[in-house]
Amino acid sequence: MNTLTRGLLIGGKEIPATGRRTVADVSPWTGQPYAHVAAAKPADVTAAVDAAATAFPAWSEVRAYERRAIFLRAADLLAARAEQAIATMAAEVGAARPWAAFNVGLAVEILREAGAAITQPTGQTLATGTPGAYSLAIRVPMGVIAAIAGCSWQTCCATPGCPTVC
Repeated sequence: MNTLTRGLLIGGKEIPATGRRTVADVSPWTGQPYAHVAAAKPADVTAAVDAAATAFPAWSEVRAYERRAIFLRAADLLAARAEQAIATMAAEVGAARPWAAFNVGLAVEILREAGAAITQPTGQTLATGTPGAYSLAIRVPMGVIAAIAGCSWQTCCATPGCPTVC
């Protein structure tokens, strides 16, 4: 088996980490590196957040039904590639098939739930100091966050809308 090399996905491109440093992702089955993955430094996190912040204005202007379609399409693609994802988890982290299948299924459902949440009504009526008058609060995208996930949570926590704090 060929050892994979994986960089960081920043700004839609796979790039090496600062200083080109990598770490071996060792397969528990073989004891050999399954992959060499980029070892990000704080400057890489900053670059990722900056790239996301640059993309944010355009993304926040995408209509809700279009955003929902993107999330649902991602769920469909992952579901269609479930066997490949399960095999990858087995080779990379030694995942037993039922555990890997659970995680892939969970990630698919998280994507579907996130897609559904996009078009749910989000306004809230608020009382005011004027009798008979109300205000309407509307939720709008606020900006970019950074999350760091441990290696055993890559499928679930890398899924937008994941309810788990990683």
